Amino acid sequence: MKFIALLLVAGLLLSSCGKNREAEVDHNASKFNVGESDPAAIELADSVMLLAGGENWSKMKCISWSAPERKLIWDTQRGKLRMENQKENAIYLVDLNSGQGRVQQNGNEITDPSELKNMLAKARFIWVNDMYALAMPFRLKDAGATLKYMGEDSLKGNLYNVLQLTLANDGTGQDKYKVYVDIKAKVIKYWSYFADVNQDTASFTRAWTGDKYGNVMLSAGTGGVTLDEQLPEATFTEF
Repeated sequence: MKFIALLLVAGLLLSSCGKNREAEVDHNASKFNVGESDPAAIELADSVMLLAGGENWSKMKCISWSAPERKLIWDTQRGKLRMENQKENAIYLVDLNSGQGRVQQNGNEITDPSELKNMLAKARFIWVNDMYALAMPFRLKDAGATLKYMGEDSLKGNLYNVLQLTLANDGTGQDKYKVYVDIKAKVIKYWSYFADVNQDTASFTRAWTGDKYGNVMLSAGTGGVTLDEQLPEATFTEF
């Protein structure tokens, strides 16, 4: 593959994932909507995050993982994304801060401005949901997120504390999630996604099973997970 060849010759172009802290993307809770969130929801979210690794999450640099029919490589500190979508035979190189980037499909780079804009927006939408599936405990207090404690509810025969998370418009629409937390263990067991905040029935519900990667818990359900301190710059700039 062209990409693999580029990686092999890019030894002198290593980018330190996390070197530029001026461009953090959804990596901390500095803009979390505290004012409209429930104190009980915040307390529960803090417990979940602490047990999953707490502040170690903010030290993550480059994360690679697999989702159905695609692979994602995310520089968490600089906000760079490479997504290879096997189903579409497409490669997306996205700056998550600016929304700019490049897309190649079927071996050809997309140059039409309108088509490129739409495809980059779609890639960000996919990344948001794949990233939540990967690291749900650490996304509970994202920038623009509002948390509500919904009380206890049963799912698949067990009783859970339920958190509702809604996201302000960040280019992916008004999304809503419900997170089912084990009452005693304070760990996430399931999460549901709603395509709209007014939607009553979940678009889907998935189990969340965390495994330890480094000093944090990430979902084994996403496939293989790899943590790197640095990757070749070509990872995020070349097809």
